[in-house]
Amino acid sequence: MSVSTVRPAMTPEEWAEKLALTIGGSPLWALHQGHSDHAIAAICLHGHPFGFTREDVSLLRTEAKKAIGAPSGRPGRPTVAYAFGSRGSPYQRLEDLADRIEALLPPEKE
Repeated sequence: MSVSTVRPAMTPEEWAEKLALTIGGSPLWALHQGHSDHAIAAICLHGHPFGFTREDVSLLRTEAKKAIGAPSGRPGRPTVAYAFGSRGSPYQRLEDLADRIEALLPPEKE
């Protein structure tokens, strides 16, 4: 998966509109408005300690870069980047995870 295949949960305009419509400070609007599961997940995680941040995405991308060519720790085994077969390399898996998390975040403020 890449950013082009993991679409943001909502457009910047939808984020602005939905964040303005909270009930007692909680974005419960999404549970009652017939939005996609993707949008509901995004808004329910937003602003909570168990949610995700842009710093989390940055950390994952940094760790993904470190995983390229990292030794597997097993003599005679390929590097970690090639040890997972069809599941993808650690680099690919971390980048995919970062893409999926980033799609749940509101747009960056300019």
